[in-house]
Amino acid sequence: MTRDILGAATLALALGATAALAEGFTVYDLGPMPSRDLCMQKAGKILNAYMNQNGGWEVQTTDWIVYGWDFEPGDQDVVVMCPIFGTDAGEIVNAMMVVYGEDTDERRMFTAEEISARWQAR
Repeated sequence: MTRDILGAATLALALGATAALAEGFTVYDLGPMPSRDLCMQKAGKILNAYMNQNGGWEVQTTDWIVYGWDFEPGDQDVVVMCPIFGTDAGEIVNAMMVVYGEDTDERRMFTAEEISARWQAR
C-alpha cells in the first residue's frame, strides 16, 4: 500500500512539473481604443499581417475577441480582446493581448513583441 501511495505521489509530481515547464502566457495591455469596432478591425489586420509574414494556421473573429491560431515561431496562440468597460465618464474600450505557447519563452516573447510593435505603430 505504501509503495502505491509513493508511486502515485511521484507520478503526480512528475506530471505537475512537466505541465508547469511546458507552457507559458504573455499578457500585454495594448491600450485604449475609440470603439470596439476599430479595436476589432485593427486586431484582425495586425494578426493577419503577422500570420502572412511569419506563418500560422488561422485568424478567427468573434464579437469582441480575435484569435490567432498556431502562429510561428513555435506554434503560439494569440488572443486580442476588445472589452468595453464602464466608468463614471462613460464606456471605454481597452485592448488586451494574451499569447500562449508550449514552446520556449523566447519564441512566445518574439510573437508578443512583434504583434505589440505592430499595434503601437498603427
